[in-house]
Amino acid sequence: MNANVVLGELREGRPPHDPELLEQLTVGIDAVHNFLCLQYLDSYIPAGGSKVKLLVGREGCGKTHHLRLLAHSASQKGYLVAFIDARDIRLQHFNSLFSSIATLIGLGGMVSRYCSLVIRALGYEPEQIPEGIKFVDWLMKDRGRVVEVVKREVREEVQKLLHNRRIEATFGTAFMQLCSDQLGDLSLSGESKEVLFKWIAGEPIPLLQLRPLYIFTRVDRYNARNMLRSILEIARLVGLSGLLVCIDNLEELLADDPKTGRPKYTRPARDDAYESIRELIDDIDNLERVMFIMTGRLELVDDDVRGVRSYEALWLRLQDEISSDKPNYFADLLYLDRVIRPSKVDLLTLGGKLIELCQKLTPDFDKSPIDLERLVEEIISQTSSISPLRRLVQAVVGHSQNLS
Repeated sequence: MNANVVLGELREGRPPHDPELLEQLTVGIDAVHNFLCLQYLDSYIPAGGSKVKLLVGREGCGKTHHLRLLAHSASQKGYLVAFIDARDIRLQHFNSLFSSIATLIGLGGMVSRYCSLVIRALGYEPEQIPEGIKFVDWLMKDRGRVVEVVKREVREEVQKLLHNRRIEATFGTAFMQLCSDQLGDLSLSGESKEVLFKWIAGEPIPLLQLRPLYIFTRVDRYNARNMLRSILEIARLVGLSGLLVCIDNLEELLADDPKTGRPKYTRPARDDAYESIRELIDDIDNLERVMFIMTGRLELVDDDVRGVRSYEALWLRLQDEISSDKPNYFADLLYLDRVIRPSKVDLLTLGGKLIELCQKLTPDFDKSPIDLERLVEEIISQTSSISPLRRLVQAVVGHSQNLS
């Protein structure tokens, strides 16, 4: 654990990447986290359901922390996980989002999982095959099988991909070739494998490189959801629980470029992004075993000019039909500040954990101890647009770094 990295992340308002430390510093969000795990990740999604949720809240209320914790929980529950920062991609077209998802979930691992499925379907166990030898070669050398018969059996099993209606035909062709190569039925060059992986991940590949591989189209805004549906079907076949897509910092759609002072998204580009989200919500029932969790600051909803209210087709789909003082955790739009209200006890608990961490990472911390009770009282008494959780973290960690 690099002390400077950990303390620097916390001071800048970024939760730690280390899962153990992330869980250690989790305070006050148990209700939301446990609800999403119980109602969605543990039951609804793996049973074939799908969902899009938008979580909004003021700065420092725990949006990113909650996303990272949920992503960690999902990975432990057998999910593919894609954690995406909206500041790193352009969101106006779904193919850009799909490309990020496909890159982050590890397509090579999915190919290996499907190859294991094929091996078991043919009556063998993947663990039987020595490392560094392909399945077809092993059957010929160790089992004395006839090469033509072995290749035909492997080919017939792999080609079932092409008959699965949940898998887009061209995707099936590309994925089938990668599996056939790994199993030993086909021999692809390193360049050809790289082209296939890049194409599946939605990267723009010249058609001249794709045609020899029997691919005659590119991944675009119109077919990207079909490609995602194909990945979800592969995930189901190999026994994964589903896919969790976390999209953080969605308020980037409203941001200005710090260099030019101009909006990063023009009005048409921003509307295209909102339309892409609207289309995803409308089409979500045609996807299975996937959950999209998006987070953003309050201005994403409150800004009438640039926020989601400015795009009526999306805003109508996000509004909760039931008006109540009690939080509706099932709502598509959830205000975290209304459900996460850290008490004095929560702040003292978090402060104690932060002090313990700083004592471990900063040798001189105890030479200038913090009056935690007084610090928490000051934070509670102050009115700020920044969450008390964030202010407490910055105060304790800032004190630690000033001593180092």
